[in-house]
Amino acid sequence: MDTVSSYATLLRQCSTPSSINQGRQLHRQIVHAGLATDRFLSNLLLQMYGKCGDLDSLLRVFHSIPTKNAFSWSIAISALVDHRNLPLAHSLFDQMPTKDEFSATALLAGYAAAGDLPSAEKLFHSMPSRDTIAWNSMIAAYARHGRMIHAKTTFDAAPRRNSSSWNAMIAGYAQNGHCKAALHLFRAMNNEGQRCDMVTFVAAIDACAGLSALVAGRSLHSIAAAAGLVAHVEISTAIVNMYAKCGNLDDATIVFSSIRNKNLISWSTMITAFVQNGHTDRALDAFLAMNVDGLFPDAVTFKSILSACSHAGLFEHGFFHFDLLVHDFGITPTMDHFKCMVDLLGRSGRLLEAEELVQTMPFVPDDVTWNTLLAACRVHKSVERGKRAAEVLLELTSEIPGYYVLLSNIHAAAGDHAEKAKVRDLMEARGVRKKPGWSTIEINDRFHEFTAGEKFQHPKKQQILEELKRLSVLMKEDGYVPDTTEVLRLVNEDEKESLLFFHSEKLAIACGLISTPPGTTLRVVKNLRVCSDCHSATKFISKITGRKIIVRDLNRFHHTENGVCSCGDYW
Repeated sequence: MDTVSSYATLLRQCSTPSSINQGRQLHRQIVHAGLATDRFLSNLLLQMYGKCGDLDSLLRVFHSIPTKNAFSWSIAISALVDHRNLPLAHSLFDQMPTKDEFSATALLAGYAAAGDLPSAEKLFHSMPSRDTIAWNSMIAAYARHGRMIHAKTTFDAAPRRNSSSWNAMIAGYAQNGHCKAALHLFRAMNNEGQRCDMVTFVAAIDACAGLSALVAGRSLHSIAAAAGLVAHVEISTAIVNMYAKCGNLDDATIVFSSIRNKNLISWSTMITAFVQNGHTDRALDAFLAMNVDGLFPDAVTFKSILSACSHAGLFEHGFFHFDLLVHDFGITPTMDHFKCMVDLLGRSGRLLEAEELVQTMPFVPDDVTWNTLLAACRVHKSVERGKRAAEVLLELTSEIPGYYVLLSNIHAAAGDHAEKAKVRDLMEARGVRKKPGWSTIEINDRFHEFTAGEKFQHPKKQQILEELKRLSVLMKEDGYVPDTTEVLRLVNEDEKESLLFFHSEKLAIACGLISTPPGTTLRVVKNLRVCSDCHSATKFISKITGRKIIVRDLNRFHHTENGVCSCGDYW
């Protein structure tokens, strides 16, 4: 074996940061042997320094090569991209005498990963030829910015597609809330005979979680199990999350228990599932079990635990875990942790302390923090404090209708209808309109979507209305009183009741009742926070019909059975 070949073999073995010293020693030997100008070895040195993360040495070697070839430029640019030094990578790319497809694709992938969409678009459209990696990078860049129409146009225009192309689109749809489109594309991918890998399954399972599509989720679980993929912790954790987001905590727990090598993400997912479904005691037990298992919680885990304590009104437990976060685990509390503590104080009725915490926390409180205080003021009928919170809140952002509704409810509860009217007038003056509510319910693997209002469209519209009228009579006989404080429009009480009658979750529940056998659990997903009237109506309906009704709203799950909701009427 000649000297060059020997050095080449040894350099290829230096491919991690831990081998940097060995690589530097080889570099010195190459220089001493008079081979520093050998382009083949110089390119291998570039590769070695890039993999080991020594960019300064890489650049010194690069600039010392007297006659660089395409590989020299490509290796240097790719290394700079890999280590997120995009300005220098771009500078080298601009200096290339002849720009090749490999270097351009590497830089494009770097822009896509960094979220620099304008630079990615400019480079992509300037490339005379593009390989599949370039097309996939552009699809991913659009998806990362939520521009799914552009992503789909690029996907359709790609001359060749591989599994990464499909994965980028499916994951993009799922992450941007287009879960139906994600599942549709997943089915199309299978129909075209494309191979589904772990990334595909995780994206598709996440789409099922987003839709609360239990039937489709179970089907994917079965397919993944048959393919032997559930042995991978990423797949199993995604399945746990899917069952939890469908309100099926039993199956989530079974899958979680079957994971052999649970990691921090697995534990945090299960803890969050318990919290969102109203099982605080099980969330706290899982937190302890995780520690016993030798895994230490991170900031995300503590956020779930503090949220659990808040929702359950466990004041002492909440402060104990906040102290644990800071002093035992040395984690610096984030804004989210302080929001949980504001919520905990607010739910406990300690509104003065909650307001003081908002004003003294080591962050500038955002609109969500002030809204947390405002919600507590509504529950505890603290009108003046609620006004102060609302004043700051509406200065921070004046476009979210839910904030006006909360303030209006505070005035209504206090019997101050003149102030409630002012809130309505303020909304109209600012052009703020309530976001249209919609709800979906899955029946026999098909989704039925309802929008609020009497003009909703459905093949069973007449039967749904008849069922709601029947239920309305029975509910009122059982003590139900419509909560018309939720209606901001200036109309009489009868019209307010009529508006409440057509809320989307009531329509979805009625559809479920007439379309499923007695005793079937109904699972409804709503895009907004459940209003107090629908929350009350759902409890009466569950008691009258003997059904378990699970409603997943913007914030949490409401498991309602025999007239009792898992949220304890505080959400």
